[in-house]
Amino acid sequence: MKINRVAVYFFISSAVVTLWIVLYDVAHYLLTEKYFVYHHLPVCLGLVLLVALLFSVTLTFEWLLQKLRTIKIAWLAFGILFFLSLGVFMHMQYQKYYSRLQHFPKIQRVTKNWTIQGDKVAIYGKNFGQAWQQGNVKLNDFEYQLVSWDDRRIVIEQPAINQPQKGELVITNHYGYQAKVTNFEIKDPGEVLR
Repeated sequence: MKINRVAVYFFISSAVVTLWIVLYDVAHYLLTEKYFVYHHLPVCLGLVLLVALLFSVTLTFEWLLQKLRTIKIAWLAFGILFFLSLGVFMHMQYQKYYSRLQHFPKIQRVTKNWTIQGDKVAIYGKNFGQAWQQGNVKLNDFEYQLVSWDDRRIVIEQPAINQPQKGELVITNHYGYQAKVTNFEIKDPGEVLR
């Protein structure tokens, strides 16, 4: 049987789309959750990835077509169905996993790692919860006063305290999940203002 180029290119396109979905999900996880480079992945990144995959996979298949004399249509149909099913299944699993991840707060940066009485510190990140879903911010057993709270930024104020403290600053969202800033310190104002 002669090679059916239309079927082959349909197979190529299904393989590219599947590979793109999987690689896009991996890039999305790494850049928005693990390394926190972006809050949301830019659309242009997905398009660049798709074009690069289409180009490289097409060249690979063109090379293979020159080497092969016959390809059975049944195998192509099976390959198309397999790749598309695999891609859709993996994407659905990732979406479920990503939805669960949105309950866990993540800290990107803190304006500084210490406070004194009357001082304000901003904490930037994601998944803190909306203003009507405030959690709390504590250092050891001491709870900070909240100046503002939204999903990506919390501002806390240091009220008067009897003695300086060091420890982990713990942000707890309304789901009860926590994110921590290590080596945070409440300083004596006299030590800072000298």
